Amino acid sequence: MRIQEKNYRKRFDELFNASVESVKKLGWNLIYQNPEEGKIKAKTDTTLRSWGEDISISIKNLTPTENTISIFSETPYQFIDWGKNEENERRFQKFLERSLMR
Repeated sequence: MRIQEKNYRKRFDELFNASVESVKKLGWNLIYQNPEEGKIKAKTDTTLRSWGEDISISIKNLTPTENTISIFSETPYQFIDWGKNEENERRFQKFLERSLMR
């Protein structure tokens, strides 16, 4: 199990909103969002390579202007993920970076 973590020098609300926007732009199904907990849950659709992945995003407030975001993708119905989980995590980070640059 690997969880990708990255620190950002952004306000919590800015990072949370950009994360929700990134999930939507990726076309993932937004299952749960709670800014008080800093938690976002999403699910990908079934593809030829996967029955769908569960995505968990967590944002931890370190200081008023610095936060850590963690993303974890897992395939609950498969033994082999064929690289989809790592791909999801990389794609999310890419979309998040774009959202934060605006």
